[in-house]
Amino acid sequence: MVHNHSRVLISKRHMIRSHRKVSEEQVGMLNSLTENGISVANAIRVLKNQVGGEANLGFLYSDAYNVLGSKKRSKFDGCDTKQLLSYFKHRKSNEYDFYYDLDVDEEGHLQSFFFRDNRMKVDYDAFGDLLVHDTTYRTNKYAMICGPFVGMNHHNNNVMFGVGFLINEK
Repeated sequence: MVHNHSRVLISKRHMIRSHRKVSEEQVGMLNSLTENGISVANAIRVLKNQVGGEANLGFLYSDAYNVLGSKKRSKFDGCDTKQLLSYFKHRKSNEYDFYYDLDVDEEGHLQSFFFRDNRMKVDYDAFGDLLVHDTTYRTNKYAMICGPFVGMNHHNNNVMFGVGFLINEK
């Protein structure tokens, strides 16, 4: 009954790790909302409004990002990642100025990747004074965020400077 610290206020109890859990229903709702183009933060706000506030939600924003990230990572069987790496290595060895970069987590799961070829580099060198980076596209089987780097040439046509794919908004 003797503590070496003060007890957590009831109003902050929902923040204790042992009291936090994202239920399967909440994960389903978050997945449904994010698959329809709503950001994770806004999806959490919807859930928060439904249950009457953050204290009733049962988890923090970081918990939701972790759960959704682990669900996405579980979709990777390793085969597609190996094929992607093999494809990038092949292009790097056969094409002048092809560049790629991969980011993996501590368990070796793919988190993000970026690539650009020589044409994209030439276009960037010529027209890189206008750069647009948009991360609203999620039209791939892994629900990764596609973030193209786009500019405009002297004919007012879009030109691609590079493409990145991310597992989450972080």
